[in-house]
This record gives sequence, C-alpha cells and structure tokens, in this order.
Amino acid sequence: MDEIFAGRIDIRMITKIRLFYLIVRQLGLNWLLYRIYYSLALKLGLLRRQCPSGNWDEISRLRLKNGNVAHWSDYELSVTEERLSTVGASLRGESRVILNAEEILRGQFCLFAYHKSDVGFPPRWDQNPFTGEVIESDRHWSLIDDFSKGDVKCVWELSRFDWAFPLIRAFARTKEIKYFDGFSLLLEDWMRCNPPNVGPQWKCGQEVALRVRVLYFASIGFMQQLLDDDKAKSQLADLMAVSAARIEKNLSYALSQNSNHVHTELLGLLIAGLTFSSSRMGNRWVKLFEKHIRKAVTELNFESGGCCMYSMNYHRMMLDCMVMMVSVARNFNYSLPEILHERLGQAADLLYELMDFTNGQVPRFGSNDGAYLLPLSDAEYHDFRPLLQSLFWATSDQRSLGRGAWNEALIWLGATQKELMQHEVVSCPKQQEFLDASDSGFISIRKGDLQMCVRAGPQKCRPGHLNQLALLLKWKGQDVFVDPGTYSYNAPAPFDHLFKETSLQNTAFVDKFSQMKKVSRFLSLPWLGSNITSSSANSVKLKFEGFPEIAGGVEHSRSIVWSDDGVVVEDLIESKVNATHGIHWLLPHFKGKEIGNGCFRFWDSNIEVQITVEGPDGSEVKYICESANGRWGYRSRYYNQVEPAISIVGVAEQARCSRFKTVIKLFTPSVK
Repeated sequence: MDEIFAGRIDIRMITKIRLFYLIVRQLGLNWLLYRIYYSLALKLGLLRRQCPSGNWDEISRLRLKNGNVAHWSDYELSVTEERLSTVGASLRGESRVILNAEEILRGQFCLFAYHKSDVGFPPRWDQNPFTGEVIESDRHWSLIDDFSKGDVKCVWELSRFDWAFPLIRAFARTKEIKYFDGFSLLLEDWMRCNPPNVGPQWKCGQEVALRVRVLYFASIGFMQQLLDDDKAKSQLADLMAVSAARIEKNLSYALSQNSNHVHTELLGLLIAGLTFSSSRMGNRWVKLFEKHIRKAVTELNFESGGCCMYSMNYHRMMLDCMVMMVSVARNFNYSLPEILHERLGQAADLLYELMDFTNGQVPRFGSNDGAYLLPLSDAEYHDFRPLLQSLFWATSDQRSLGRGAWNEALIWLGATQKELMQHEVVSCPKQQEFLDASDSGFISIRKGDLQMCVRAGPQKCRPGHLNQLALLLKWKGQDVFVDPGTYSYNAPAPFDHLFKETSLQNTAFVDKFSQMKKVSRFLSLPWLGSNITSSSANSVKLKFEGFPEIAGGVEHSRSIVWSDDGVVVEDLIESKVNATHGIHWLLPHFKGKEIGNGCFRFWDSNIEVQITVEGPDGSEVKYICESANGRWGYRSRYYNQVEPAISIVGVAEQARCSRFKTVIKLFTPSVK
C-alpha cells in the first residue's frame, strides 16, 4: 500500500534530491534500491510470473501430489461447551454470540467492529459495501491500483473472514450444524469468486495472512466436521496452501515496510508451515519464518514494551500475532525463539500500566483501521483486557485480571485447565503514578482519578499521526482529551486529511504545516522525536523541534502540572519567521458553552470540565464543533465512522514567540 515510486509523491515543497536524501537517511539505501526494483517488477510483470494465476482444481491436485496433507487430526486443542462454561460465559454473553451468528446467516455482517451492514448471503466480495463501488476482480492482483476506486480497505474488510468467529463460537456452544454449513458456503463462494492471485483480495500479503489465521481457528472449531467432509476439508487446505505461497513469494515487500505487516505475514507462514509440516513446502515456510522472526521482534518490538507503529490498535495487532504464534507453537509442539517471549513480557508490563481496568481501554493514540485479530470473547472492540490476559498466559505471568468474558480467548488459544484456574483469581498490583516509556513513544501519568498519556520520545520508525507531545486525558474513566482517530485511508473531501495532521492533535501547530513533511499517503519525513527535559512528582517538561517546512524550523516546549482534579499545560512555541502559532484540544461531544475570555464549560451526566486557554496579546480562542472544512470538531472511534466532537483552538497570528496556558478543572456534576 506504500505509494513511493507509484507516481503520487507530492514534491511541491521539497526537491527530488532532498527527498531521496531523507529517504536514504531514514529508511536506508537498501530500502530505496528495493523499492525501485519493486516498481520495475510491477511494470515488467515479474510479480505475475512469481505469483501465477490459477484455478482451484489445479491447486488441489498439485497440493495432494506434493504430500501437502493438513495435520488437523493431530491438534491437541479442544474447545467444547463444557470448557466454555468454566470461564463463566453468561447467558447474555452466549445469546450475543448466537445472535451475531444468526445475523451473518441472514446476510447482516459487522464491518470494522462497528457497522452493521446488510450485504446478502453470500455477499459480493469485490464491492465496497459503503459506496457500492466495485473493483475489477478478473485481473492479476499486481495490475490493480489500491486507491483508484475509493478505499480498498472497505473492499477487503469482508475478506478478512472476521465473520467466521461468531459462527465458530456459536457452533462450539450449540453444535448446530447450520453454523458450519454457513461457514462452508461462504468459504466456497469466496474461493469461486477469488481464484488464486486474481482480484483485489490477493493484493496485500497482510490481508492474505489474516485469512490464514481464521482458517486455523476454523480447523479447531469445526475439526470433526472437516474430518468428515472431504470437500470442505480440501477447500480449506487449498486456500491455506495458496495463501502461504502468495505470502512467501512477496514477503520481501512486507519486510521492507518494517511494520505490523511483518508479524502478520510471518504468522501466516508459521501456521501453514506447521499445518503442512510433512511436505517440502511446509518445511520451507517454517524455515522462512525462522529466518526472519528474531529480527522482526527485536527491531519492531521495543524493550520498553511498545512497537514500531506508535498506535495502540496496531500495537494490539502485533501482539495478537505474537500471542497466536505462541498458541500455534504449543499446539504443534514447536519451539519459538526466547526473544519473542521476552518481548511479550515487556509488552504486558507496558499495557498493564496504560490500561483502565474498569473497561479495558487504553490511550487510543495513532492509526486505527478497525483491525482486531483475535475477537474470541464478548469483549468490546476497544477493550484490551483479552489481550492483556492472553499476554499473562503466553508468558506464564503470575498477574491476572480474574474471571471475565476475556477468558474465553484463553480456551481458544489452548490454555490448560490449570492455567484457566490460575486466571480465575484477580492479581493486579498497583499501577505506577509516572511511567517513562518514551522509548516506546509514551509517558503515562496517574494521580487519583486522573489518568494522562503523552506522546513523546524518539521517532525510530515511520510515524502515523504527526502528534509529538499530544496529550490524552481521562478522569474517573471518562474521556476528556481524545485522539481524532482514523476515518479512512482514502476518504473524499472534507475528510481526505486522514485525521493525521498536527493541527488535529492535542498539541501545538504552526500555520497549515505538520511536525514532519508529508511526502506520500503513508510517509512523512524526516522522522523527528521529542524528549523529556525534566520531571518531578507532579510535573513534566518536554521539548520538540520540527516543522521542516517553516524556515529555520520551530521549537515547541510543553510543561504539564497535575493534581487530583486538575491539570495546567503551558506551551511555548518559537519560530525563526513570522507564522501562525496555535494550540488545539479535542474533546468528546459534550454539552457546552463559552463563559468568556477563553473560558469554556462542558458537561454530561458524569463529568463537568472547565477549560481556560490564555494566549498572547491579540490571540483568539475558539470553540468549534463540526467545522465546514472537516478538520476541527470531529473524531473517528471506528474506521469509516465519523462523529461530532469539540475542538478548542487558540491562534496567534504573525508570531515568532507565543505562550499558551491551558487550565483544566474537573468536577463531578452536582445534579444529574
């Protein structure tokens, strides 16, 4: 999906020589040479020869000829109604699973963990369910443009096979054959409409790998039915084998991205390799996994617990991949490198400190495309407790969130009865009041009912949101300052800014520019980090230097002081030339009013917030909801969803040095 060398780079404000210099400096000469090669390979048709089109009958004959027999009967996992009852699945929870499965059989699918859409049964796989746009499905994937027909992610969504999870979980509870029949019909129709390497569903190796992870759980949940149904068994095996071959042939592209794509595609190779371990192809896929996994988790998962994406949802995606690697390895009696377990333990420590245990939410920084790899419980999309509990299980951590819906995931991952019993009891030590995890991109602050998280630290990998020093704030579990989220990666105006720009974050901005120069849809340069200059028991000071499109650059210093029921933030913005300096705060869609002199009051049934912004002489402070240009006064909590929010914007025109002071006071409403 990267657009470098695809003809769309905006070089109006930067020369080609400067651009290449920055690319080499940030991504390396090998990366640049590889992308030039990849662009030529696309144009010359090399990828069509490496990943040839085919039909499923040929694939099936070839697979059987090469001894590619799936070892599903060797699985040690057993997911039964009795085992599910041991984790305390309530009647409400059980009926919810079955309700979701019944909706799918009626043609109503849930997209991006939010949108309920009547798309038919089976749906049309090459159509964007939101716009009706259709991407040509009769061409080799290398000939299809990602963004020529709107947002390709919307076309890919149904083909991630997330609809299989409710069917699998409902069958485990009821043993009603209609759920297996529904799964088999959808799988058969998808394969009929998407021959090997033909159409948009084969375009992205990560999307291919996401289907493999579903096939693995389907082979567990429907094991006996697959063993008794040769046609369904053969179809599932064919799709898994072709998918692994597709990942293998273009793995170098995923590796060049240095992102969550690496973990996902390596997971696909591990699953297929161990499933077909009696064949040469299967052994080759396992060896390919072994060749790259140590480097991937060493470089892309940080010692302080974070990951390269600086996004909490992509962080979950990476960790779900790694937890699933542990599950698959245990199921096949395969040993993973110790560094993977070490990084999972470090991730558990960070996630533990960031989490609100009342609802499982974590600070929602960064890109959020709706990905949820292991929806194996009734937990809501933004609830990270299933992941944290799974991390405790995968690393034999003695901590536990106790009994809850999230424990169903442990059964599907392969927890023993002894392990399940251990996780029935709550064991949650007190969280730290101040955590410097800036190496992973975050600082966590707690004081009584107050929880804050600051985006800070070195920028070691490609940034998503351009949000250094951005602040998220909660009080008594209630969001106060929020991240704008991700609406769409290819949205029409007025939301075509992707919610990434600095002026939309809870930080300082200068003119219309962002902290780093955007040179393509998914790449900004140079990668600029921030640092902590001092800290105490109730304060922290930070500094960022950037905005390369402003002559001489800009320095932004932020000071944060907190107490149980309030926060004071001071921002100093200094530029070498006259420019518009500004500060932005984004809040949920509270009721509110302007009191005057930069003071505002907002409330709902649970909280009252008073915010006062003091700027330099001549500055203006505005309260905006749903601006006409689509920038201020919006947020996106789910992909392809946008909702009203409140922006407070302070602006100083033609300034070189501006100081803004924001005072936040928090109250419990006197009358509800």
